[in-house]
Amino acid sequence: MLFMIKKNKYKDLLIPIIVFSVGLCTFSYAIIKYDALFIFSGDNFEQEYLFILGGIKRIKAWNFSVYDWSAGFGADFLIYAFFSSPLSLCLSLIKENLLKYSIVYLQIFKITMTFCFAYLWISKLSKRKTTIWIGALLTAFSGWVFRYYNFTHFLDGYMFYPLILFFVEKYFQNNEKIGLILIIGILGIINYYFLYMSVPLLFIYTLIRYFDINRNTIKLKTVLVDGFRYAGWLALGAGLSAFVLIPCAILFIKIGRFSGTEDIQIFSHIGLNDMFRIFSSIYTPIFNFFSYNPFISTWQSGDLGWNGGCTLYLYMLTPLLFPLLFKLNDKRKKRILITVFLTMLPLIYFKSFYFILQRTIDTRWFFIITLITIYALTAILDEIFEGKINNKWIYISLICNLFIVLVIFLFSYKSGFNEISQLKILMNELTPCYLLMGVEAFVLTRKVRWKQLLPIVLCAEIIYTGTVYCRSNVPLKRDFFEPEGKLEEAINYIQENDSGLYRIQLDMSTMPEYYKQANIPFAYNYSGTSIYNSTYEGEMSEYYERINNGLWIFNQLIGRQEMYNQLASKYFITFGESEMIPLGYEKVYTTQSDYQVYKNENFIDLGYKSEKANINEFENLPYLYQDMLMQQITYSPAAAINENIAWDKNLIHLGTMPDQSYRELYLKENLDDGILYLDNRGIPSLTLELYHDQELIFSDSFDQFDYIDLHINKENKINRIVIIGDDIYETHLYMDVYFKPRMAYANVESIFNNTLVNRNKITSQLHLNESSFITTSIPYNDGWSVYIDNMKVDIEKVNLGFIGFYAKKGDHMIEFRYRTKGKLIGIVISLICLSVLIINYILSRKRGKSA
Repeated sequence: MLFMIKKNKYKDLLIPIIVFSVGLCTFSYAIIKYDALFIFSGDNFEQEYLFILGGIKRIKAWNFSVYDWSAGFGADFLIYAFFSSPLSLCLSLIKENLLKYSIVYLQIFKITMTFCFAYLWISKLSKRKTTIWIGALLTAFSGWVFRYYNFTHFLDGYMFYPLILFFVEKYFQNNEKIGLILIIGILGIINYYFLYMSVPLLFIYTLIRYFDINRNTIKLKTVLVDGFRYAGWLALGAGLSAFVLIPCAILFIKIGRFSGTEDIQIFSHIGLNDMFRIFSSIYTPIFNFFSYNPFISTWQSGDLGWNGGCTLYLYMLTPLLFPLLFKLNDKRKKRILITVFLTMLPLIYFKSFYFILQRTIDTRWFFIITLITIYALTAILDEIFEGKINNKWIYISLICNLFIVLVIFLFSYKSGFNEISQLKILMNELTPCYLLMGVEAFVLTRKVRWKQLLPIVLCAEIIYTGTVYCRSNVPLKRDFFEPEGKLEEAINYIQENDSGLYRIQLDMSTMPEYYKQANIPFAYNYSGTSIYNSTYEGEMSEYYERINNGLWIFNQLIGRQEMYNQLASKYFITFGESEMIPLGYEKVYTTQSDYQVYKNENFIDLGYKSEKANINEFENLPYLYQDMLMQQITYSPAAAINENIAWDKNLIHLGTMPDQSYRELYLKENLDDGILYLDNRGIPSLTLELYHDQELIFSDSFDQFDYIDLHINKENKINRIVIIGDDIYETHLYMDVYFKPRMAYANVESIFNNTLVNRNKITSQLHLNESSFITTSIPYNDGWSVYIDNMKVDIEKVNLGFIGFYAKKGDHMIEFRYRTKGKLIGIVISLICLSVLIINYILSRKRGKSA
């Protein structure tokens, strides 16, 4: 008997090994062709890889803090919970230079874990090993998984869904609730966004199972009592994670990425192209994830979801079996499932449901359709194996599906989505999938011994579609990662010699492409000035608009020297020599890799004193005007309106350049030793050339709206300015050119000294010759409190997003203390829920023993 138990354990251990091997074969093309370096440009690198890299650096250095200065100008670290990846902790054991080669194996491991959890779930629905294997394979290698492979943290949340459904089954079949409560709590801690998206899944699946299991006459009172009890246990599970959920909810409410329904009408719906894209995705594996459906390009009138939204692909076995839902002998289950799938049609059609289900107009929620479909396939397969469904219906389904495929190809051609030559190539790629559909139909109509081969056929299809996916998505090349880690020597030099509050800028004109990404400050754990939209400080949204250089990206800007000075910019790092050194910066260090560190001699430590003023329509002024005004006053909507402040007080207007693609301005006198401003409110990409007579002094290209400014040093004598750039938006812009001599450059009086940043507290000494209003470079947030000589003072939001306060004349010790809003009440709720769970568990054990 003991031998048999050990033998069964070894068999169970063999299952994940087999599935991991299937995963290796699925991604073998990437492992061999790309040396396992399977990281893509865009979000996969900028969001996922750099966040993992930054997280691992913090784990190894053990320097987490509640407030993180690498998120733009600073943000609460809890905001990164959306990108958390518990399995990434495993990567902290790997050397950083090997990390990029480990991501593909981490993803395969997650897929294997998803299979194991799905195996547990489906084993509660069916006792047939073949059915269980097929259901688990479809769950783990679904089209949803491939579609969001590049969002590594999505798989962290997705793999918990089949485990949650397993515990739902335990609840209904065995009246065991502890596991369900705990797994809900764990998911809330790991990824609160995926906990939110689990609510509709739980609602739909619970209704299906409740009415399927309780087949006797159901009374309304019983349903309500059972429903409230069940909802209470789920709420208890969510309550366990309240110490994360509540603070994160408060933070994200202010961000606005998951709010704002003004453009969504109740009855607004998807168009014909999107309907075709969604339906035809059933019959094609994922190709390039930027345009995943080869039957219709993402760019062809697709306005739904990230690059066309998600896929419904579940291999060819699914469209082959799904029509057999109407032939189920279990009438009750058939009626329930048909009702559920019919209910999903309006969910797909009306956009307002997308926002309800996931807070964005995207299709991530399609995993609900995927999992409910797999549940339905489980019932269909069991009846096929039991001989309750006639084999002829399988062949009829095969013929109908092949006809549908033909119609899809014709519609793609007739609608102009593809040309004949493209469709021929596509047919060559998809033919193996359709042939495997025929093989699956053949196997399903054979005897039980043949039917047991079905998982092997499905694995062959998985491996083939995985190969198609890897061939279609070319990752970043090894050369791109060559500079990785070489910046750290410069960062370490600064951090070892300066413990104050400062910001570091990188010279975008000389930096390798690797270091031009918005999340580099987080990845290398330094206080930078760029940020990704998902993690920005919500109270700064108006200020951040000036540095928005893309839909979700807030890059460090070229120039904007006076703006960055006010924001405590102290260090400027170049790669090699640069012509873009800001005014007043001196070289202090050069690394072995030729990264050069410059220090700002005009550094404004922590803040400065300034008069408050309110200006009509300030938020609507061009950013050049705003920034010039904020050099003179501190903008506060609560202050008195002052109309006597001229934004161009310290500027010399050199002239206006004509509305042409080639613009030229001749100057009467040479320019030197100052800052040149180009008011650009319409041309997204331009080239700037500066001349002295016919000698080219400076040339560079800029992708920067609003305005461009750069330092003209003493040695250069500029008398001709050339701008080359097409007015593609037809703004008919006449570009004004300004100059600020060095003598007009604002020298701000230093009032802070001995500033120290200690995790969530900043201390400094403040000296004032008179009572003044202080404007700081610390982002405004409800979590900040300011203490002057241990006395708390009132703070307000100024300059569109920073902390300001009044201080009296004299010498003071000042402290800025940060506390995450909602954390205390969240901890209390979590402790209460944990206590309730423990008490309930103890009482249940006592009742069990007494029985």
